[in-house]
Amino acid sequence: MSQCAVHPESAATFVCERCGAFGCVSCRAPGPVERCVACESRLAAEAERVPVGEALSAGFGLPVQHARATAVYLALSSLPRVVSSILSEVLGPSAELQDRVQKLQASGKPEETLAELMRLLPDLVPWLVVGAVTGLVAWATWLLATGALTLTVTAAIGGQRISIAESYRGALRRWAPMLLCNAWVTVVGYLGLACCVVPGLVLLVAGAYIGPAVVVGGLGPLDGFGASWRLIKRTVGPVVLLFLLSEIAQTVVNEVAKDLGPAFSHIPLGTTGIALLGAVVGRAAELPLICGVAYLYARLERPTRSGIAALSTRG
Repeated sequence: MSQCAVHPESAATFVCERCGAFGCVSCRAPGPVERCVACESRLAAEAERVPVGEALSAGFGLPVQHARATAVYLALSSLPRVVSSILSEVLGPSAELQDRVQKLQASGKPEETLAELMRLLPDLVPWLVVGAVTGLVAWATWLLATGALTLTVTAAIGGQRISIAESYRGALRRWAPMLLCNAWVTVVGYLGLACCVVPGLVLLVAGAYIGPAVVVGGLGPLDGFGASWRLIKRTVGPVVLLFLLSEIAQTVVNEVAKDLGPAFSHIPLGTTGIALLGAVVGRAAELPLICGVAYLYARLERPTRSGIAALSTRG
């Protein structure tokens, strides 16, 4: 049995994934990752030296550096919204029915509105089903594309280049945990926002590192959130700034697309064109947050090349 490198009188219980040293129970840093106290201290000290400007520069610069991976991300994450727009135009309610629904909503009579909507429900079912299904597909596809882009960026920061196919293969292997984590954080975060704004914002920001922790670190949902909470305490400033910039940009894009929609509704596929433009620009607004967080995760955790290679190339 191997002995601890620091305490030779104690048996080793783990091998540090950073330096490869054998360590005993007292030498292991808290957390799900097998890492010695010395490496954890060095990483923490390095994290404290990451300035906000560096994180912002990485967030805005990395999508350009990885243009091909960014283009695939934008195409894959925007496609479901465009398909949803086309199907809504084909299967959606007629203009007359939409006008009636809008007038009911503006009437200010909740009981009469509900009764009339229930009467119109059979005509609205195809549109509602299409919206629900394409919404779920869009969410799942966006998570897959986000995981692949995160894996690409994190690997590159560690000095390793992986192909787009390898990044999506690795993200696909971690898709189910990503879905669970994102659903849990989103539901809890928005419930917190509904009850009180501050707790909801705290929970949403606290889950910023769950994606990298799950897809790159290979952690489960609970350990992923624990790792995210541990990391966010070190870099709360850069992450909050990236989060706010992303939310503001997406809000502006959504409002502009909403205003432009009626002006192009009379043109064939005009609504679809606006939906495509809004989807692509909206997803592009998320890129600084995704890439900035991936950069910070790579600086904080320093994932090993062997771990990324195993995740992205396993059959």
